[in-house]
Amino acid sequence: MEEGTDLPWDRKTLLSRIADTHKQIRYEAGSPDPTEIARYRALLGACCGPDAPPRRIVVLGMTPELRRMALATGAEVLTLDSNPEAIALYRSWVPEPDRERESIVQGDWFAIERLIDGRVDGVLGDGVFGNILTIEAHERLLRTLRCIINPGGRIILRQALIPRDFPLDEHEAGALVARFRRGQLTPAEFGFGMRLWGSFTQAYRHATFLLDNRVVFERYRDWLEQGRLTPEEFGLIRRYYFGGMNVILPQEVWEALLGRCDLRFEVQPLAGRAWYAYYPIYGCDAAEHRPEGCAS
Repeated sequence: MEEGTDLPWDRKTLLSRIADTHKQIRYEAGSPDPTEIARYRALLGACCGPDAPPRRIVVLGMTPELRRMALATGAEVLTLDSNPEAIALYRSWVPEPDRERESIVQGDWFAIERLIDGRVDGVLGDGVFGNILTIEAHERLLRTLRCIINPGGRIILRQALIPRDFPLDEHEAGALVARFRRGQLTPAEFGFGMRLWGSFTQAYRHATFLLDNRVVFERYRDWLEQGRLTPEEFGLIRRYYFGGMNVILPQEVWEALLGRCDLRFEVQPLAGRAWYAYYPIYGCDAAEHRPEGCAS
Protein backbone atom coordinates (compact mmCIF):
# COMPACT_ATOMS: atom_id res chain seq x y z
CA MET A 1 0.00 0.00 0.00
CA GLU A 2 1.28 3.47 -0.86
CA GLU A 3 2.36 5.60 2.07
CA GLY A 4 -0.43 7.81 3.39
CA THR A 5 -3.17 6.05 1.42
CA ASP A 6 -6.44 4.29 2.16
CA LEU A 7 -7.00 1.79 -0.65
CA PRO A 8 -9.82 -0.73 -0.11
CA TRP A 9 -9.63 -1.59 -3.80
CA ASP A 10 -10.72 -5.22 -3.61
CA ARG A 11 -11.74 -7.17 -6.70
CA LYS A 12 -15.46 -6.42 -6.21
CA THR A 13 -14.77 -2.69 -6.12
CA LEU A 14 -12.54 -2.89 -9.19
CA LEU A 15 -15.12 -4.91 -11.13
CA SER A 16 -17.85 -2.35 -10.36
CA ARG A 17 -15.98 0.12 -12.62
CA ILE A 18 -16.04 -2.17 -15.68
CA ALA A 19 -18.80 -1.78 -18.29
CA ASP A 20 -17.75 -4.76 -20.42
CA THR A 21 -15.04 -7.15 -19.29
CA HIS A 22 -14.84 -8.97 -22.63
CA LYS A 23 -14.43 -5.73 -24.60
CA GLN A 24 -12.23 -4.22 -21.87
CA ILE A 25 -14.34 -1.08 -21.46
CA ARG A 26 -14.73 0.83 -18.22
CA TYR A 27 -17.41 3.36 -17.29
CA GLU A 28 -16.96 6.99 -18.27
CA ALA A 29 -15.92 9.56 -15.67
CA GLY A 30 -14.36 6.93 -13.41
CA SER A 31 -11.91 6.40 -16.28
CA PRO A 32 -10.53 8.92 -18.78
CA ASP A 33 -12.69 9.01 -21.90
CA PRO A 34 -11.31 9.45 -25.45
CA THR A 35 -11.50 13.25 -25.21
CA GLU A 36 -9.54 13.22 -21.99
CA ILE A 37 -7.00 10.74 -23.32
CA ALA A 38 -6.47 13.02 -26.32
CA ARG A 39 -5.73 15.85 -23.90
CA TYR A 40 -3.18 13.72 -22.03
CA ARG A 41 -1.52 12.97 -25.36
CA ALA A 42 -1.50 16.63 -26.39
CA LEU A 43 0.03 17.67 -23.05
CA LEU A 44 2.66 14.95 -23.37
CA GLY A 45 3.35 15.99 -26.96
CA ALA A 46 4.02 19.56 -25.83
CA CYS A 47 7.27 18.33 -24.30
CA CYS A 48 7.84 15.25 -26.46
CA GLY A 49 6.76 16.08 -29.99
CA PRO A 50 6.84 13.95 -33.14
CA ASP A 51 10.52 14.72 -33.70
CA ALA A 52 11.42 13.75 -30.13
CA PRO A 53 8.93 11.16 -28.89
CA PRO A 54 9.04 10.15 -25.22
CA ARG A 55 11.52 7.38 -24.56
CA ARG A 56 10.34 6.34 -21.11
CA ILE A 57 7.01 6.90 -19.38
CA VAL A 58 5.79 5.93 -15.91
CA VAL A 59 2.09 5.25 -15.35
CA LEU A 60 0.97 5.42 -11.73
CA GLY A 61 -1.72 2.77 -11.29
CA MET A 62 -3.09 0.23 -13.73
CA THR A 63 -5.36 2.65 -15.64
CA PRO A 64 -5.68 0.82 -18.98
CA GLU A 65 -6.50 3.92 -21.01
CA LEU A 66 -3.30 5.67 -19.91
CA ARG A 67 -1.16 2.59 -20.45
CA ARG A 68 -2.50 2.14 -24.00
CA MET A 69 -1.87 5.78 -24.84
CA ALA A 70 1.64 5.72 -23.37
CA LEU A 71 2.53 2.57 -25.30
CA ALA A 72 1.07 4.05 -28.49
CA THR A 73 3.80 6.71 -28.40
CA GLY A 74 6.39 3.96 -28.85
CA ALA A 75 7.90 4.59 -25.42
CA GLU A 76 9.08 2.05 -22.88
CA VAL A 77 6.46 2.11 -20.11
CA LEU A 78 6.79 1.29 -16.43
CA THR A 79 3.43 0.77 -14.74
CA LEU A 80 3.57 0.93 -10.96
CA ASP A 81 0.78 -0.21 -8.62
CA SER A 82 0.78 -1.64 -5.10
CA ASN A 83 -2.47 -3.57 -5.53
CA PRO A 84 -2.08 -7.17 -6.76
CA GLU A 85 -5.84 -7.36 -7.48
CA ALA A 86 -5.62 -4.43 -9.91
CA ILE A 87 -2.48 -5.82 -11.54
CA ALA A 88 -4.07 -9.23 -12.06
CA LEU A 89 -7.31 -7.76 -13.42
CA TYR A 90 -5.87 -5.20 -15.83
CA ARG A 91 -2.50 -6.69 -16.82
CA SER A 92 -3.75 -7.86 -20.24
CA TRP A 93 -5.75 -4.69 -21.06
CA VAL A 94 -3.18 -3.39 -23.54
CA PRO A 95 -2.57 -4.62 -27.11
CA GLU A 96 -0.48 -7.79 -27.11
CA PRO A 97 2.21 -6.44 -29.48
CA ASP A 98 2.87 -3.58 -27.04
CA ARG A 99 3.20 -5.70 -23.91
CA GLU A 100 6.90 -6.37 -24.42
CA ARG A 101 7.53 -2.63 -23.96
CA GLU A 102 5.64 -2.48 -20.66
CA SER A 103 7.08 -3.44 -17.29
CA ILE A 104 4.48 -3.84 -14.54
CA VAL A 105 5.88 -3.53 -11.02
CA GLN A 106 4.02 -4.10 -7.77
CA GLY A 107 5.41 -1.39 -5.54
CA ASP A 108 4.97 1.84 -3.64
CA TRP A 109 4.71 5.11 -5.57
CA PHE A 110 6.83 6.80 -2.91
CA ALA A 111 9.64 4.33 -3.59
CA ILE A 112 9.71 4.99 -7.32
CA GLU A 113 13.26 6.38 -7.33
CA ARG A 114 14.50 2.97 -6.13
CA LEU A 115 12.32 1.09 -8.62
CA ILE A 116 13.42 2.71 -11.86
CA ASP A 117 16.79 2.96 -13.54
CA GLY A 118 17.44 6.60 -14.36
CA ARG A 119 14.91 9.23 -15.26
CA VAL A 120 11.82 9.35 -17.48
CA ASP A 121 10.16 11.74 -19.94
CA GLY A 122 6.64 11.54 -18.56
CA VAL A 123 4.60 10.50 -15.54
CA LEU A 124 0.89 9.85 -16.05
CA GLY A 125 -1.77 9.35 -13.39
CA ASP A 126 -5.54 9.31 -13.07
CA GLY A 127 -7.04 10.14 -9.69
CA VAL A 128 -3.73 9.32 -8.02
CA PHE A 129 -3.72 12.08 -5.42
CA GLY A 130 -7.30 11.40 -4.37
CA ASN A 131 -5.87 8.33 -2.65
CA ILE A 132 -3.04 10.23 -0.92
CA LEU A 133 -4.71 11.25 2.31
CA THR A 134 -2.62 14.13 3.67
CA ILE A 135 -1.25 17.35 2.22
CA GLU A 136 2.19 16.40 3.53
CA ALA A 137 2.08 13.14 1.57
CA HIS A 138 0.83 15.02 -1.52
CA GLU A 139 3.89 17.25 -1.37
CA ARG A 140 6.24 14.36 -0.72
CA LEU A 141 4.98 12.42 -3.74
CA LEU A 142 5.05 15.45 -6.03
CA ARG A 143 8.66 16.13 -5.07
CA THR A 144 9.50 12.47 -5.63
CA LEU A 145 7.98 12.61 -9.11
CA ARG A 146 9.98 15.74 -9.93
CA CYS A 147 13.15 13.84 -9.08
CA ILE A 148 12.55 11.20 -11.76
CA ILE A 149 11.61 13.55 -14.62
CA ASN A 150 14.11 14.50 -17.30
CA PRO A 151 14.55 18.22 -17.98
CA GLY A 152 11.62 19.23 -20.17
CA GLY A 153 9.57 16.22 -19.10
CA ARG A 154 5.99 16.34 -17.88
CA ILE A 155 3.83 15.05 -15.05
CA ILE A 156 0.23 14.79 -16.28
CA LEU A 157 -2.57 14.16 -13.79
CA ARG A 158 -6.36 14.06 -13.83
CA GLN A 159 -7.44 15.32 -10.44
CA ALA A 160 -10.81 15.68 -8.67
CA LEU A 161 -10.93 19.22 -7.29
CA ILE A 162 -13.42 21.70 -5.89
CA PRO A 163 -13.35 24.41 -8.56
CA ARG A 164 -13.38 28.05 -7.62
CA ASP A 165 -16.99 29.27 -7.19
CA PHE A 166 -18.29 25.71 -7.62
CA PRO A 167 -22.11 25.71 -7.10
CA LEU A 168 -22.34 22.85 -4.60
CA ASP A 169 -26.09 23.38 -4.13
CA GLU A 170 -26.64 22.50 -7.80
CA HIS A 171 -24.80 19.20 -7.23
CA GLU A 172 -26.63 18.13 -4.07
CA ALA A 173 -28.21 14.68 -4.37
CA GLY A 174 -31.79 15.89 -4.71
CA ALA A 175 -30.83 18.38 -7.42
CA LEU A 176 -28.85 15.76 -9.36
CA VAL A 177 -31.69 13.23 -9.17
CA ALA A 178 -34.14 15.83 -10.48
CA ARG A 179 -31.83 16.83 -13.33
CA PHE A 180 -31.24 13.20 -14.29
CA ARG A 181 -34.96 12.45 -14.35
CA ARG A 182 -35.49 15.46 -16.61
CA GLY A 183 -32.91 14.05 -19.03
CA GLN A 184 -30.36 16.78 -18.32
CA LEU A 185 -27.56 14.43 -17.21
CA THR A 186 -26.14 11.30 -18.81
CA PRO A 187 -25.90 8.15 -16.67
CA ALA A 188 -22.18 8.78 -16.14
CA GLU A 189 -22.70 12.45 -15.22
CA PHE A 190 -25.40 11.43 -12.76
CA GLY A 191 -23.64 8.45 -11.16
CA PHE A 192 -20.26 10.12 -10.84
CA GLY A 193 -21.75 13.41 -9.66
CA MET A 194 -23.74 11.63 -6.96
CA ARG A 195 -20.61 9.81 -5.78
CA LEU A 196 -18.49 12.97 -5.45
CA TRP A 197 -20.95 15.76 -4.69
CA GLY A 198 -24.43 14.45 -3.91
CA SER A 199 -23.64 13.84 -0.23
CA PHE A 200 -20.79 16.30 0.08
CA THR A 201 -22.38 18.21 2.96
CA GLN A 202 -22.81 15.03 4.98
CA ALA A 203 -19.54 13.28 4.11
CA TYR A 204 -16.84 15.92 3.54
CA ARG A 205 -14.46 17.10 6.25
CA HIS A 206 -13.27 20.58 5.37
CA ALA A 207 -10.40 20.58 7.89
CA THR A 208 -8.75 17.55 6.31
CA PHE A 209 -10.23 17.68 2.76
CA LEU A 210 -11.43 14.09 3.21
CA LEU A 211 -14.59 12.65 1.64
CA ASP A 212 -15.88 9.65 3.60
CA ASN A 213 -17.32 7.38 0.94
CA ARG A 214 -18.84 5.05 3.52
CA VAL A 215 -21.18 7.87 4.49
CA VAL A 216 -21.93 8.59 0.83
CA PHE A 217 -23.00 5.08 -0.09
CA GLU A 218 -24.79 4.34 3.18
CA ARG A 219 -26.93 7.41 2.54
CA TYR A 220 -27.85 6.19 -0.94
CA ARG A 221 -28.70 2.74 0.38
CA ASP A 222 -31.11 4.46 2.77
CA TRP A 223 -32.57 6.47 -0.12
CA LEU A 224 -33.06 3.27 -2.09
CA GLU A 225 -34.94 1.65 0.80
CA GLN A 226 -37.04 4.79 1.22
CA GLY A 227 -37.96 4.86 -2.46
CA ARG A 228 -36.09 8.11 -3.10
CA LEU A 229 -33.85 6.33 -5.62
CA THR A 230 -34.92 3.69 -8.09
CA PRO A 231 -32.88 0.46 -8.29
CA GLU A 232 -31.65 1.62 -11.71
CA GLU A 233 -30.48 4.97 -10.31
CA PHE A 234 -28.75 3.27 -7.39
CA GLY A 235 -27.03 0.95 -9.87
CA LEU A 236 -25.64 3.94 -11.79
CA ILE A 237 -24.15 5.33 -8.57
CA ARG A 238 -22.70 1.94 -7.59
CA ARG A 239 -20.60 1.95 -10.76
CA TYR A 240 -18.34 4.35 -8.87
CA TYR A 241 -18.33 2.54 -5.54
CA PHE A 242 -15.43 3.06 -3.17
CA GLY A 243 -15.46 2.18 0.51
CA GLY A 244 -12.67 4.33 1.89
CA MET A 245 -11.59 7.96 2.11
CA ASN A 246 -10.63 10.28 -0.74
CA VAL A 247 -8.98 13.66 -0.67
CA ILE A 248 -10.73 16.35 -2.71
CA LEU A 249 -8.78 19.59 -2.56
CA PRO A 250 -10.06 23.06 -3.42
CA GLN A 251 -8.50 24.04 -6.74
CA GLU A 252 -6.57 26.93 -5.18
CA VAL A 253 -5.02 24.60 -2.56
CA TRP A 254 -3.89 22.11 -5.23
CA GLU A 255 -2.38 24.83 -7.43
CA ALA A 256 -0.59 26.42 -4.47
CA LEU A 257 0.85 22.99 -3.67
CA LEU A 258 2.16 22.62 -7.22
CA GLY A 259 3.79 26.02 -6.87
CA ARG A 260 5.46 25.04 -3.59
CA CYS A 261 6.89 22.02 -5.37
CA ASP A 262 8.34 24.29 -8.09
CA LEU A 263 6.08 22.85 -10.78
CA ARG A 264 4.72 25.06 -13.54
CA PHE A 265 1.38 23.85 -14.81
CA GLU A 266 -1.26 24.30 -17.44
CA VAL A 267 -4.85 23.15 -17.42
CA GLN A 268 -7.09 23.67 -20.42
CA PRO A 269 -10.83 23.33 -19.91
CA LEU A 270 -12.78 20.64 -21.70
CA ALA A 271 -16.44 20.95 -22.63
CA GLY A 272 -19.20 18.43 -23.17
CA ARG A 273 -19.32 16.42 -19.92
CA ALA A 274 -20.27 17.64 -16.45
CA TRP A 275 -17.25 16.11 -14.74
CA TYR A 276 -14.78 17.95 -16.97
CA ALA A 277 -15.36 21.02 -14.77
CA TYR A 278 -14.36 19.28 -11.53
CA TYR A 279 -11.99 16.59 -12.76
CA PRO A 280 -9.45 18.62 -14.78
CA ILE A 281 -6.21 17.42 -16.34
CA TYR A 282 -2.99 19.19 -15.32
CA GLY A 283 0.22 19.19 -17.32
CA CYS A 284 3.09 20.00 -14.96
CA ASP A 285 6.55 21.00 -16.16
CA ALA A 286 9.55 19.92 -14.12
CA ALA A 287 12.28 22.44 -13.38
CA GLU A 288 15.34 22.34 -15.61
CA HIS A 289 17.58 21.66 -12.61
CA ARG A 290 17.53 18.48 -10.58
CA PRO A 291 16.06 19.31 -7.15
CA GLU A 292 18.13 18.83 -4.01
CA GLY A 293 17.33 15.71 -2.04
CA CYS A 294 16.83 13.45 -5.08
CA ALA A 295 18.53 10.09 -5.11
CA SER A 296 21.68 10.06 -7.20
